[in-house]
Order: sequence, then structure tokens, then C-alpha cells
Amino acid sequence: MKREREDSGVIKLNVGGTYFTTLKTTLTSQDSSLTRIVLSEIPFDTDDEGCCFVDLDPDDFRYILYFLRLGRLHLDVVQTAKSRGLHSSLDTARYLALSHYQTHFDAIRNRNLQDIWDELYETKKLWQIEHPPLFDDEDEDDED
Repeated sequence: MKREREDSGVIKLNVGGTYFTTLKTTLTSQDSSLTRIVLSEIPFDTDDEGCCFVDLDPDDFRYILYFLRLGRLHLDVVQTAKSRGLHSSLDTARYLALSHYQTHFDAIRNRNLQDIWDELYETKKLWQIEHPPLFDDEDEDDED
């Protein structure tokens, strides 16, 4: 991990060959492996420039960093959750033990499933109104 200026709180990470510059407070905003790395509780490898090297996909890591900065999922991840798919950044979040990321993803996915069930229920109710049963249950009982 390379400090841009001593005591500035700015940290430069090398994630899979791509450099990310952020604040220490951003990386420690949620409990995760990143928190323990930044607080030097977990040893880490450094690159030639002295930056903390994290062997992860930088494309997925940018979604993690977005979440840590803003406390919400990126729109791309939200759209994947709404379509009931899995986003590749979930694996990165699991690897980093960032449980809040998965929790947010699951909440969006489950909310979307509830919306689908509600829509199906409303469609069924409308269909029943427009297509009443051909026979009432009472009519069938009278025939016996």
C-alpha cells in the first residue's frame, strides 16, 4: 500500500495491474478483508512501486470500490440483480468478506421477485374477473 502523502489518508492499490487511488476511510468503511489489510492486520504483497497488490479482476473491483465510496450498488449490478442474474463482482465481494455487498444485492433481487409475484397475483385476479368460471360449485353439488 503506497501512501501518496504521509498522513494524507490517500492509498494507491494495484488491483490486477490497474491502479486505484482512494482514501483509507473508504477502504475501512465496511468490515472486510480490505479493512484488515489497510489496518495492517493481514500481510500483503507489494508491487515494484510499493503499492499493495491485490490479485483480483480490476473490472469487478471498481464495483466494490463504488459500493465502499457511496454505500450503494452500481447501476450495472442493480440491473443484474433485478433480472435475477449473478454479477461477477459478487465473487470479489465474497473473496473480500464484504457481506454488506451481498446483502444489498440479495435485497434488490428479493424485492424484484416480490414485485413479480405481486404482478402475477394481480394478473390472475384480473383474469378471473374477465373469465368467470363456467360452473359454480353449487351447480355441481345440485347434480349429485
